[in-house]
Amino acid sequence: MDFLEKAKLESVFNNQVDETADLLLRVFKQDLLGLYLYGSATHKGIQNFSDIDLLAITKRKLTNKEHKTLVEKLLQIS
Repeated sequence: MDFLEKAKLESVFNNQVDETADLLLRVFKQDLLGLYLYGSATHKGIQNFSDIDLLAITKRKLTNKEHKTLVEKLLQIS
């Protein structure tokens, strides 16, 4: 992968992480305690086949409505 391909891939990756973080903040507000990136992207670097592994720590469970909203919005982000 050349430099420009890598830069574009990193930009898309960063945008998806930012959009996901914004979505989780809108859904959970003050109940979102932390958001952690883990997996291959953190130790092997971003590759064409990389997925985004995020762990959200919250004070409470999702409601059914929040779950539906998250699934719909996350599919749009990806």
